[in-house]
Amino acid sequence: MSNIQENSYPIIPLINTIVLPHTLSPILIGRYFSKNAIDYATENKTKIICVPQKNNDFDITPSAKSLYRVGTLCTINRILPYQEDTFRVLLEAEARVKITRFSKKKKGNFFSAQYVYYPQLISKSPVETKALMRSFKKLYLEYVELLNIPKETLKSFSEINNLYKLLYISMASSSIDYRKKQELYEMRDAYDALMIFSKIINEEIQIIKLEKKIDSEVKRRLNKMQREYFLSEQIKTINKELGITKESKNEIIEFKEKLKKTPIPKEIASKVESEINKLARLNQMSPEYGVVYNYLTWIFDLPWKEPKFTDFNLDDALAILDNDHYGLKKVKEHILEYLAIVKLAKKVKGQILCFVGPPGVGKTSLGKSIAKAMNRKFVRLSLGGVRDEAEIRGHRRTYVGAMPGVIIQSMKRAKTK
Repeated sequence: MSNIQENSYPIIPLINTIVLPHTLSPILIGRYFSKNAIDYATENKTKIICVPQKNNDFDITPSAKSLYRVGTLCTINRILPYQEDTFRVLLEAEARVKITRFSKKKKGNFFSAQYVYYPQLISKSPVETKALMRSFKKLYLEYVELLNIPKETLKSFSEINNLYKLLYISMASSSIDYRKKQELYEMRDAYDALMIFSKIINEEIQIIKLEKKIDSEVKRRLNKMQREYFLSEQIKTINKELGITKESKNEIIEFKEKLKKTPIPKEIASKVESEINKLARLNQMSPEYGVVYNYLTWIFDLPWKEPKFTDFNLDDALAILDNDHYGLKKVKEHILEYLAIVKLAKKVKGQILCFVGPPGVGKTSLGKSIAKAMNRKFVRLSLGGVRDEAEIRGHRRTYVGAMPGVIIQSMKRAKTK
């Protein structure tokens, strides 16, 4: 080909990076062959070729097989000292080139190559190209904003009207892997390269948004955990000052666990919760601690589950009544009528059976037989000698030794409502 260069230009093998046309790229030079190449280029006032390595091993000396064939022709703009045995080179990237032949200069101990210019083309019409560029600019500016890249670096980005320049500048300032950049750089059609790059940037935007969402969630949880830890330490100190022991703390935890598991109605649950919180603040030696503890123990000992209606057989009920009682024909008929209505309605509400008679005629034993026939618990509650309504509904909690009423106590014994 007519544009093959007879002279060889020094090569700078790049690690984990790529130099693209229309950009000023600072490159850190540390390896001896790269230093020798820069020295040769500055002494002879020649350009250099930057080519990425396929592997990113700094210690291994690259070979022709380990270098890509498409690189960038550059002019050395400035050399800046960096650290001992290293320096920075500011390169002005000019054109895309394809290397035709690698060689090693024994005299200067560096790599060089012959090349041909490798220009890109645009396969689509100016209108399609303009539409793609406009769409890409919007997408890339969103990407830049998410990455917090200084906008000064892309100050004139929106004004770029050249597709090649737009592609190279945006690729250079993106954080995608250099291998992906090299694949796009080697593509013959610049329009196709920008189209694929748009898809890559769109995926990156979605990933960055998801990462930010995850990060914010992790930070929120960490802040919550730190706050909880700080508060728990404060509570420990307060508990120590108030004399609240580990045992009392365990009791409070146990009550809270029971509250979660027990099917208590909402309005009662809120009252119980406030009592648990009150207990947590009380000193174990305080008289009120015992009152609140006793109240909560009773609350959780009560049966809160709604009893299910258990069906029963009237013939079996009659057999039980006949087996338990001799005679009492009318009484048994009334009981069976009552049971028949209950069986039809499937609920025990409404009428209440009332047996009247002197002691020993079988009133209580009839009640037991009815309970047996209906598969229900039986509780005998004697109201003889009850002089105070508090014995039925329960005492005020302000009284010493306050107890719930006989109905509540019977419910606890029966373990059902």
